Amino acid sequence: MEENETFLPWRSMFLEPKMSNFSKYGIIVVMSVLTAIILYNIWFVNSCPIKHVVVVNEVEQYQKTLDPELCDSLINKIIELNEKCGIEIEPIDCG
Repeated sequence: MEENETFLPWRSMFLEPKMSNFSKYGIIVVMSVLTAIILYNIWFVNSCPIKHVVVVNEVEQYQKTLDPELCDSLINKIIELNEKCGIEIEPIDCG
């Protein structure tokens, strides 16, 4: 009987490591943030529909301001979008 009584505390010590709730939640938060960053970089940054929306918004911005610097950068973005995503947006005329 005494062996069983002394064995049980050792057993519970090794099977159930004591971790504070702060440590558990900290690990969960860090893992969640890392997962979110990885998913954002893989899916959102390389997503053609999102890039298309950004370029269309910049074209509308250019049409309002007619800024030549914005036009130059916009032409490069349009060409890159057409090549990478197979979308056919006609480059704008900066003249």
